[in-house]
Amino acid sequence: MENNRQQEQWIDEVLHSTQGMLRAEPSAGFMAGIEAKLRHPQGKKAISFPIKWAAAAMLLLALNIGSVVYATGKAHKAATPAADTNPFAREIQSQNLYNY
Repeated sequence: MENNRQQEQWIDEVLHSTQGMLRAEPSAGFMAGIEAKLRHPQGKKAISFPIKWAAAAMLLLALNIGSVVYATGKAHKAATPAADTNPFAREIQSQNLYNY
């Protein structure tokens, strides 16, 4: 019974602990500064629409050129083996080997 009464008393203290508190308010200068920035915005300018398309086209072109250069370089390396390669290794590569 005593424990229940102490619990009720603690709940009442917690619920009434906010009485007398005031709401936080910003200073007048802070609010005036925010309102001035809202009236006269000075921010980043958006990039125009054609510039975005030009940048996207340049990126796409660079990726395409890079992939073509990479693919042709890889094919060229595969077509011309090094001079010091073992001739038996070249012969084995030209045959299909199956384990069944």
